[in-house]
Amino acid sequence: MTQIINAVDEPRVEDLRWWADVPDAHERLFAAKDRMWDEDGARRKTELHHLRMYDSSFAHEVHNDIPVSPATFQPDIRLQSNVCKSVVETATSRIGKNKPRAQFLPRGGSFSILKQSKRLSKYVEGVFEEADVYHLGRQAFRHGAIGGTGILRFFPKRKKKGWGIGCELVFPWELIVDALDGRQAKPRTIIHVRYMDKSVLFEKYKRDKRWKGKEEELAGILAHASEGELKAIGRDSATDTVEVLEAYRLPSVAGGDDGKHVIGVSSGILFEEEWDEDWFPYAVFRWNPGVLGYWGSGVIKIVTPQQVHINKFLRTIAKSYHIHGAPILALPRGAQIPKDQLSNRFGLVVRTADGQMPTLITHKPVHDQMINVLQMMKNDAFDESGVSQLAALNRKPAELESGEALRQFNDISDARHADPALNYEKMYMEGAKIVVGLSRRMHKRGMTPAAMAPFRRRFRSWVEPIKWDDIEFAEDQFALQVYPTSILPSLPAGRTATIQEWLRAGFIDKETAHFMLEIPDLDSYGHPDLVMYEAVLDDVERMLDEGEARVPEPFQNPILTQKLAGAAYLRARQLGAPEDRLLLMLDYLQANQRMLLRAQQAQQAQNPAGVGPNNPQAPAPPNLATLQSPGVPQ
Repeated sequence: MTQIINAVDEPRVEDLRWWADVPDAHERLFAAKDRMWDEDGARRKTELHHLRMYDSSFAHEVHNDIPVSPATFQPDIRLQSNVCKSVVETATSRIGKNKPRAQFLPRGGSFSILKQSKRLSKYVEGVFEEADVYHLGRQAFRHGAIGGTGILRFFPKRKKKGWGIGCELVFPWELIVDALDGRQAKPRTIIHVRYMDKSVLFEKYKRDKRWKGKEEELAGILAHASEGELKAIGRDSATDTVEVLEAYRLPSVAGGDDGKHVIGVSSGILFEEEWDEDWFPYAVFRWNPGVLGYWGSGVIKIVTPQQVHINKFLRTIAKSYHIHGAPILALPRGAQIPKDQLSNRFGLVVRTADGQMPTLITHKPVHDQMINVLQMMKNDAFDESGVSQLAALNRKPAELESGEALRQFNDISDARHADPALNYEKMYMEGAKIVVGLSRRMHKRGMTPAAMAPFRRRFRSWVEPIKWDDIEFAEDQFALQVYPTSILPSLPAGRTATIQEWLRAGFIDKETAHFMLEIPDLDSYGHPDLVMYEAVLDDVERMLDEGEARVPEPFQNPILTQKLAGAAYLRARQLGAPEDRLLLMLDYLQANQRMLLRAQQAQQAQNPAGVGPNNPQAPAPPNLATLQSPGVPQ
């Protein structure tokens, strides 16, 4: 007997591969966005809740679970103690003030590669300064402390003359990642949801080669574009705004051809290009990376339970003071006191009959135990977050006075947030890699970027333009590391104590200690040791980096010059510096040697009897007259 099985039609799985070369790519893109947006709703609501805990003004008006600037806002005048905000701002002021600097270390000891690595580091530093990356990074850190994740986006930026690289802050609720794709925090697809003015989009993309001669078609696509969620909630805007999606798809394998970068609206694709990179142009900071998933968790998640109970106690205390806070005036029955005599004016005089004195009853509107519990919950909130209440109040322990004690106290406080600090530095390292990769892509497409690189010396600073095509290197020639601004404490007491320890241990000399103190009064005074130190370093850099001949001045300290320039010469020779640069350094050292010998001869002429206790003579330096650079004839 033949069994007939009725096949049940399964629901068709919608093809969401927007990166494929198909006519309906924009429809697939928005369908993928809608599905990911719905799945990501719980995370966005949690972001909004934490943002409300940080600032209650965001609770008054909401755009599709996304906070926006309220049109009308009535301030909350209730009694408040916002521990969440105190914790976030304290952590931001302690960690977010750092400016990690990206430094490219060459693989190998070649002098030319070392020089290029310095130029590359300066180029990235210049991009960071021009794009205001450190200021935006501080805001990204605040976002990470609130909701768990802070995001910076890097993009090509057209300048008045040429091209550069820009940076902007991305709100965490604008970026969506598929939960399954990003379960290990390494997704292959990211979609960025934004709202932009139609006229801005038209002026931006009409210059693209894709739309040359097709301006009317571009205008038609923008005219039929949807406003997205703005229209769905009935929100009006003074600008003609449309929903714009910018999506990235990484190639499935290294060198694959299925990577894509597109920018589109609901009615069409505005821009598309192949994306053969293994990175997204987004540098991400996570306060606490989750065990599973792309998004992190912030410090407010830890403090929220205590903050909820603190708010309840404060409301109870406020009501108690409102009802029972005023004293009660008890009058005997039949007291002959006119009511117009009872008021709250100063110097009140009440006339009473004999034996009819009124009684003023005062009491505690709130029990002491309630105040103690409130303070205990505040202490728990700060303890759980790892933020010291003294730091939140900008105070130091009264018993700590010395620089060493303050430094150890700050080290203990900072150790609790070591992981967020490392993640903060990692965001800048990712940003530096993105700047290098984006600059390489722009250069290949004829949009060579440039940056005004800062150069600093102690008594002067200047900027020089560095174009990307001036930096010649192979991708595997450098390793990227991130260093803090300074390993010395930022406070003068701690900095001075550390330098004094190094000086006593013999790690540095007196001149170097003066140079590292960085005290403004010394700069304005122009301490001789600092000026001499700076002058020698400047001469060394000009000879080695720029090939400019320098001659030591007669009034320089020859011993200090010999020590600094001699060490620089030996290091440059070990690194394989060009022969002409080594010759410049050798001539400089020989000229300084002659000056030192003349000084010794003059000293001996003044004291022919020898060296006395009040006239010490410097030891004879090594004779450089016979030194010669490799390959340099006598």
